[in-house]
Amino acid sequence: MSYSDQITTNVEILEARARTLEQQEIDRSRAIDQKTATLMAASLVLLGAGVAFASRLGDIDVGTGARTLWAVLIVIAMVALLATLGLASAAIRPQTIHTAIHIDELATWSTPRALDRDPTDVRGELMMASVDAVREARTANTYKSKNLHRAFLAFAGALAATLMLGAALAIRATEEQHDGQPRQAVTTPRGSGARHAPGASVGAPAGTRP
Repeated sequence: MSYSDQITTNVEILEARARTLEQQEIDRSRAIDQKTATLMAASLVLLGAGVAFASRLGDIDVGTGARTLWAVLIVIAMVALLATLGLASAAIRPQTIHTAIHIDELATWSTPRALDRDPTDVRGELMMASVDAVREARTANTYKSKNLHRAFLAFAGALAATLMLGAALAIRATEEQHDGQPRQAVTTPRGSGARHAPGASVGAPAGTRP
């Protein structure tokens, strides 16, 4: 079956456009994966630091109230970091790839029947395959983007708890430094005391005698 020049040209244009959109979705998926990997690495670092600090919390000489507050902040931060890792794992799992062609389909490409087909038919099939790939990639990327957004929110909560913990530690360190400074004794300079005349009563006006 032969096609008009208009149909052939339009199929070529649309097939090229579908391939471009397919590549854009793949690039978008890779960008999401890079952000997700960076977020996971930062979460693991903070999680390790939180575990190390929690293991030393019992050895710090502080009051019960301060220790309880610090423990609560550590728990909040670690739970938020675990949620971040879970959401990030869900975001990075779906993979977006180019059009997948089965090996049996590839084997038919070299047959005389396939080679004798109209090029417009071939381009039309490739166009439809790219359209299907774009549809699946957009669905996957939407899912990845939503999970990554939620992971960033959880990470922001972990950072907020970490900053509050850091502020509490800074206040505690300032108080300890202030308590450790020696207090200056209040002394009266020599010679500054009032002198009394011999025989004069203490507290009597100057120049008077009993």
